[in-house]
Amino acid sequence: MMRLQLIILTGCLVAACSGTRPNPSVLASTPKAADSQTQKFEEPGEDLNFSMKQTDWSPAVIGGDGAAMLTEALQKKTSLMILTGPRLQDEILEDSIFQMVKAASPETQIVARNRGVLDELLLERGEIPYRETWEVGGQDVLGRPYLIPQKHPLKTDWLSKKKALKGAEAILVMDFVTPDERKLREMRNQVRGGCSDLLLELERGKGQAATYFDAIVQQVNEALAAEFSRQMEAALPFWKKELADGLAMVEPSSQDARCYKAYQKFLSNYDDCLGDSCARAPALYVEGGGVLGMEMSDAVIVPNNCPEGMGRNYVDELTAIGERVTKNIMAEIPSSWAGEFSKVKMLSSLGESLEELCAPAHRRYSADDLELAKQAVNAFIEQAVSQKQDGEFSAADGMERIAGVGGVAVFGRAKPKGEQMNLMIKQLQGIFAPLNKCRDSKRRPVQVVLVDVGTSEVYFSAIVFEEQLFCENLPPQ
Repeated sequence: MMRLQLIILTGCLVAACSGTRPNPSVLASTPKAADSQTQKFEEPGEDLNFSMKQTDWSPAVIGGDGAAMLTEALQKKTSLMILTGPRLQDEILEDSIFQMVKAASPETQIVARNRGVLDELLLERGEIPYRETWEVGGQDVLGRPYLIPQKHPLKTDWLSKKKALKGAEAILVMDFVTPDERKLREMRNQVRGGCSDLLLELERGKGQAATYFDAIVQQVNEALAAEFSRQMEAALPFWKKELADGLAMVEPSSQDARCYKAYQKFLSNYDDCLGDSCARAPALYVEGGGVLGMEMSDAVIVPNNCPEGMGRNYVDELTAIGERVTKNIMAEIPSSWAGEFSKVKMLSSLGESLEELCAPAHRRYSADDLELAKQAVNAFIEQAVSQKQDGEFSAADGMERIAGVGGVAVFGRAKPKGEQMNLMIKQLQGIFAPLNKCRDSKRRPVQVVLVDVGTSEVYFSAIVFEEQLFCENLPPQ
């Protein structure tokens, strides 16, 4: 008998020293506390109501005012000759130039283009009759050359060739150019328009809503924290003991040991759930428009391969408890609250659309399209904040990033009943679409020069982006 006991003891010691982990197939189930009784929530005394003032806005456009000034310059002449440089020798682009001139100045007549006599004349003076160039002016103290502007008065013997111009009052000279990096940076930093005032007003509106929801959120979050803590009192000590036992049975420097320690560190975030508070319990978030979920940002500290072969994925099991608790309490939340949360969601959706629309980009749009979009935005806001909205809380999944919180595992969210909000958003997207005309342009810089035939004076010169000139039937902008 004594010999048998010694053999069993020896076998146990060998198993412990060999680093054998617990057999996943025989791990006990995580203890589960009984679900709590039905929750009671107090309704707010009044419906959500807040005001928002109308603000001016427009999608941000990359590029300076040079193209818009070209429109004004073209309108000063009644007849025009077009001369394109060697990089712009393309029938489609030449047609685009004709359309551009017509859109900018319908009364200006194009009387000639690319006349051979004029080409010879320009070859004597240079491809484009510049009035000013940058030339090396000397060296700085480190021996590096620096540039200074040099004025070049244009000769006036153009008048002797006036017949070749077919009566044109001005010459429009255009070609693609390759500015230096400094000039390109300067052009890209010239941004017109923006939606910052409107976005700030949306945030102010959501801030008013957050004050209204304070009492609602407090009730729901207290109920969620209390129930989650009850479940943690059953599960957390069990998990911690299981991890400590497993860690004692593996080599301290092994991958298994690193996994056990990572899980211990992750679960330590929930230690306060065994006391009077539970900061990581599921919660109701106003910022997400009535999202019910649980912050899971720290789950990243557990390596992806740890759940394999360990018999238990502690992150998934903890998330499952949070989901079960949330869905039980969600069933008790008055559905009328979801309608109020959906108003915030509508403002958030509008803000997301505007942030994308208003990000600085190479784009064009007409004044009429912009005015139509402004009217639609005002109507959307008016409907979102003033009309009665029916809603409901329903189960959901996935991850959502909520400002000021981090990554949240979503278990439920407030939704409006019917498709009213989705239809409104789709209609708004359709109205926004024309504000992104010519956004996929090649964005090539173009040198544009206007020369007065009578005086040989260059009365307009600018480098602008291609889409600022050529965009359907829109004038240069």
